[in-house]
Amino acid sequence: MSHTAPPPPPLPLRDHEVWAELQRALSALDTAGGPAAVRWIGAQLAAVERNFGQQLDADPVGVARVGLSLAEALSVLGAEDALRRVVLGLDRYRSRLPPPLADEVLLLVARDGVRRREGYEWAHEAAAVLERAERRRDARLVGLAVRLLAQAAWQEGKGEVAVAHARRACELPEGAAAAQLLGNYLWGLGRQAEAEAAYVHALQQPSTRANPMRAATLAANLASLLSEQGRHDEAIKGFRFALRVQSEAGAKRHELILRANFGMALIDANELDEAADQLQQAWELAQHTLSGRPSAAPREGVVCLRLLRGEPEAALAVLQQGPLLDDADPWYDGQLVIWEAFARAALGRLSEAEALARAGAQRARAVNDLEAGPLLSDLALLHIAQLRGQPLDQARLDRARAAAGRWQCLRIGLRLLGPVGA
Repeated sequence: MSHTAPPPPPLPLRDHEVWAELQRALSALDTAGGPAAVRWIGAQLAAVERNFGQQLDADPVGVARVGLSLAEALSVLGAEDALRRVVLGLDRYRSRLPPPLADEVLLLVARDGVRRREGYEWAHEAAAVLERAERRRDARLVGLAVRLLAQAAWQEGKGEVAVAHARRACELPEGAAAAQLLGNYLWGLGRQAEAEAAYVHALQQPSTRANPMRAATLAANLASLLSEQGRHDEAIKGFRFALRVQSEAGAKRHELILRANFGMALIDANELDEAADQLQQAWELAQHTLSGRPSAAPREGVVCLRLLRGEPEAALAVLQQGPLLDDADPWYDGQLVIWEAFARAALGRLSEAEALARAGAQRARAVNDLEAGPLLSDLALLHIAQLRGQPLDQARLDRARAAAGRWQCLRIGLRLLGPVGA
């Protein structure tokens, strides 16, 4: 039987009505009504949180399953603070839940830890859940545990281990989500053909076609991969498809990341006017996320575009809109610091730029960005040497060129060096 999500109500709902409507909305998450359900939860977020807390205190066993679905919806919304509160609420009552449900809550808590880059601390918990789920022959929970182990292994820099876990998870329930992880990890290891095959396979799955948010994310990942390979026409076509699918989903957090990535792909294709349009839309969306924190992804795109257009003052203005370091999106931390080094160098503030370039490399390594960030720092230091009229370190330049096929930030950094970087 198919379910449809309730439309946003014309008047504020009373507490008992909110709880009933929430249950109806969550029952529609994996159907065509999923996007409308997520939008309804976003519109009623304060009342939903309040009611969830009340119901959980009264009946933790009966409400825990609702909480797991609510956490998925909040993740889609990008409502990070509300998600954290729901996760902590469920964890508080975990000891009172029956074993399979308690283990699923434990995986949710562990996944929250992985999101905050604490994968090492939680990997042993996921392994314990996996062992118990295998004894119970609970294939769905096995799949969730293996996916979490894949994410934790990737954070620890164990790329091949992460790929092996992701491949196993692809054969288990909800394998399309694992196929997305597999594509990401293969891409990160430089195995682009395998990554493309993983994305294409995941896009062809019926569960993906029924889930607009997953389909849009997969299509955008594939388009980004094609852009990296220089297949710009295919990439642009893929991003346009992803945006059409995304319009069905209506999740603003996903839309801003999609538009930011599309803007970066357009920069690669040297379509700077359209890139400016996509990045501006992403940046505006980033100012109004439910977490109250702007995403780093569109900020990097806008900064890169300003630098390529010879507008370092404008690039600095964007960088100064909020903290550069963001625990919710740490991958970009070091690179944003390095882009500030490029901006200050262009303004003739070379000593400041050099200090920032070195600090950015350190920050990049701290969040496991072991190649792109340090090499981008090298390019910033080369640019500073160039502006000082000093000879360039050819070995550093060659290393960055060799890796530029894998990292767009390096391609942009090379362009900022002018003819030397060509």
